[in-house]
Amino acid sequence: MPRLYNNTEIQKLIVAKAKYFSFSELEKYCREDYCHEKFNLNYPLFVKVPTSYGDDKMHDAILDHNQHNRWTWKYKFQVGNYFYAITTQWYERNDEYIQKWLRTL
Repeated sequence: MPRLYNNTEIQKLIVAKAKYFSFSELEKYCREDYCHEKFNLNYPLFVKVPTSYGDDKMHDAILDHNQHNRWTWKYKFQVGNYFYAITTQWYERNDEYIQKWLRTL
């Protein structure tokens, strides 16, 4: 069965909405437990870093504990003094959660 969304579509759709969230709302999406409930993810939706971070620190921020990239800066956005990177870990099991999330906003 074909996927509802591809990874690029997911990232663009979510960032288009999330960049208008309040700081406190974005904080929820930086937590693994909240993102598992909302999207069935095994990682936080976003990683946030201060805008004062240099390129090296920004690169390191998107690595998991095994040094694998799990997030991307390709669709980064800024809220306040923080940049947000979105996860790249999207699978078919996430599609229904994404669709529900987009409908409830």
